[in-house]
Amino acid sequence: MINYIIRRTFLIIPTLLGIMILNFI
Repeated sequence: MINYIIRRTFLIIPTLLGIMILNFI
């Protein structure tokens, strides 16, 4: 269960950072 949450966060955080970077540019 914990590993599933960690994988989810590791998948979601880079996408959010990518969206922020694309919006910033």
